[in-house]
Amino acid sequence: MAPVRKWARDRRRVARWAGFVALALYFVTVTVVGEWRLAVAGVAALCAGALCGMIAYAEGVQAWELMRAFPGGLVRAEYSETIKIHRPVGGRNPEAPFQQRYIYVNAEGRTLTGTHGCSYANSTARPLRRFWVAKGRHPGLRPFWQTLLSPAHLILAVPASLATIAFVLAAVPGALIAAIIGVPLG
Repeated sequence: MAPVRKWARDRRRVARWAGFVALALYFVTVTVVGEWRLAVAGVAALCAGALCGMIAYAEGVQAWELMRAFPGGLVRAEYSETIKIHRPVGGRNPEAPFQQRYIYVNAEGRTLTGTHGCSYANSTARPLRRFWVAKGRHPGLRPFWQTLLSPAHLILAVPASLATIAFVLAAVPGALIAAIIGVPLG
């Protein structure tokens, strides 16, 4: 008898492949009823919908996490130390190789740490730096500009989610309806 985890994983795999087979049969039906170009246009719309869906999900989650930080406030943190960031060998380092750490102690006595990237270990640090106190699931100090730009993530997430709906509806029922009605392509 198979373990429960393996059985659940197999059921998910079977469901995923059944969905792919159903989509393939759908587009074969579109090809038979209409033209092959309608099926290709439907597959392209479905892929575009999947891409927009991934963008909408990523931007929406990022916006939600940043918007939860709004109840915080602007504070001044004191410089603590400069540390070297250790990265895996062979990987690219898009960030600065050193970080200046800033410490803020809130009214409850909890110590919050904020960081600022710098290029050299002996870079002159400002004694005080302004940060936004983020509350929520990940409390801490964030750069002020990051909190101000959080609505920009929503500006990207909402149209991307609407485009996802439009593309998917154009692909799945739209291609078959166009094939049945006899809409000429191009």
